[in-house]
Parts: sequence; structure tokens; C-alpha cells
Amino acid sequence: MARQLCGRGADHAATRLARLLLVALLSFVCAGATTAVCGDEPPPAKPSAFEPFPGHAEYVYEARFSPDNRFVVTASGDNTAQLRAARTLKTVHELSHEAAVYAAAFSPDGSLIATGTGVGMVTLWNAKTGQVVIQKQAHRDAVYSVDFSPDGQHLATAGGSTDGGDTTVQIRDVATMQIVRRLSGHSRQVYGVTYSPDGTRVATSSSDRTVRIWNTTNDEYVELKGHTSDVYRCRFSASGQQLASTSQDGTVRIWNSNSGKLLTTLTTGKDPTYSVIFLPNKDGEQLLVAVGGDGHFRAWALNPSMQATPMADLNLVRSALYTVDVDSKQTTILVAGENGQLFRSSQVHATSE
Repeated sequence: MARQLCGRGADHAATRLARLLLVALLSFVCAGATTAVCGDEPPPAKPSAFEPFPGHAEYVYEARFSPDNRFVVTASGDNTAQLRAARTLKTVHELSHEAAVYAAAFSPDGSLIATGTGVGMVTLWNAKTGQVVIQKQAHRDAVYSVDFSPDGQHLATAGGSTDGGDTTVQIRDVATMQIVRRLSGHSRQVYGVTYSPDGTRVATSSSDRTVRIWNTTNDEYVELKGHTSDVYRCRFSASGQQLASTSQDGTVRIWNSNSGKLLTTLTTGKDPTYSVIFLPNKDGEQLLVAVGGDGHFRAWALNPSMQATPMADLNLVRSALYTVDVDSKQTTILVAGENGQLFRSSQVHATSE
């Protein structure tokens, strides 16, 4: 879920991340990682690279920080989701399922975890105890994505199957898990669903090669066309004015979320790009990070016109990376994927602010 930053302190933190993330990445690169660029002399800092941590026995499809940054939830093909301490990434609670877990998300207050599985089951868990709060057979087919509304009152779920299947996007009341709205129109499975920061819109990304941005109070939507293959994930910027989408076609596309106009296309290569997230910066600038099927972590700086400048291209692992998230302080990034490991960018402390 995109997180809004406000106030001078947040601007400072975001600016600091922009500078220090680049320092850390370039320092890691110059130490021997594969990349497209390498600075001659990075600014003074004490950077640390992405560190690998034990994760799951199977693929990790999603990893997300809790709102208070104390925990991380990971969703895996080993039929579990795991609640982990963010500092150590050690498991606090194992949330067992009867099928692969493709999706996981924290509620805005951090009290609940929602998970979605390959057999269409959606479960709400008590994040403190690890116990089931309520469970629903939500879809006929796999659930690939879940997201809470910013006010925590609703949960959006999406999924489908290879031949289409149940491609509806469902909006449920969190207290009862009853459906309050169905969004229909995608012709193939829906891989991603995400709320806008103000909660007035829901964006969905589908194997039918389109992205839709829906009004949460009616059935109106803006359809975004341009990808030439399956669209996997989408994320709003912190302002909600832009939306980024990832695809099997090896691109990240950035759209005006109001008009649906394509603003920028970033080509990452022949392999799919799976996950993407915006990081706010200063003066209208933003950072965009993405991971994909080639095991690379990529970062770009975006100016207010959405012109992109590559920051880094790191080959973290020789297998696909499916998920990337950043904590709410905008200081730590978490990446995971096919080999089950978790990769975390450690805190970076500059010598001067």
C-alpha cells in the first residue's frame, strides 16, 4: 500500500533515503555486484548492502512491513504466511494454510493480517496472537492479491485462474467479511489490487493486459492500455496522482491515475517485472524501485515530469524476485522471491545530515 508522507520531518526522511539508498547501492555495486553504473567515489557514508536472511522453503510471493515497522509478513508457496520481527526477520507466528499463500497485507492499524490462497480462501488473522479471526471462501479460484482500505474498514481481494475463472474484484466489510461491492470487467485473472492513498479508488492489474482504476463508490473506471502481456502488480504514488504497473512484457509503465495517460515506459529487459513501489523524494521528485524475473533490483529517480534517471541495477540472485516493500520511515527495503530467501537493505547512516 502506498503510504503518504506529510510534514517537514517526512520530507527530510524521504530526501535522506534518496541520497543514502544511492550511496548504499553504489557502494555494494563497487564491492562486486553486477550493475549498469558505478560511481567513482561515493559520498561519505557507512552503507550496508542487501543482506540475505532465511525465509521459506518455497517461493515468497509477498512481503510487507507492518505500519509501525515492528513486523513483516511473508506469503509463500509452502502453504504458510509468517509474521516476523522486522529487526531480526525471525518468525514470531506461523500462519498455516491448506494451499499456497499468494497474498498478505496488514490492516492500517497493524492489528490484522489478511491472507489469500491458491484455493480462493481469504483469512483475517490477529497479528498479536497469530489466531484466525474470520475465514471466507472468497473466490472460486486463486486469490493473488489483497489490500486494506486506508481507513481499515474494507478489504479488496482479486484473483482468477489460467482460463479466466473468477476474475471479479471483491470489496468486503472487514468486520463481517461480507461483500459490499463487486467490480467486474477483467477477462482474465487479476494479479494485483491496491487502494489509492485517499481510499477513493482501487487499481487492478490483470492477465488481460490492462490496468483499471475503479471508483470505490460506483462501477466507473479508467482503463489503462499499453502493456503487451500479463500485468502483474500496480502501485499508486504517495500523492495518488501516478500509478506504476509491472508486466510480463519486461516493462514498468507509469500512468496519470486520473486521465489514464501513459507518462513513462521503463524497459527492464526480456524477463518479467513483478513488483514496484514509489518512494517520495523532495521538490516533487520521486524514486521508483522494481524487481523482476531476472533477479535484479532496479531503482530510478523520477522528476516531476516523470522523466526517469537510472540509479541502480543490482543482480541480487539468480532467480526471480516477486515482491518489494519499504517501511513507513522510508529507510529499509525488503525484497523476496523464488528461492525463498529474504533480502533486506540495512539502515544506512550518513556521516552528516
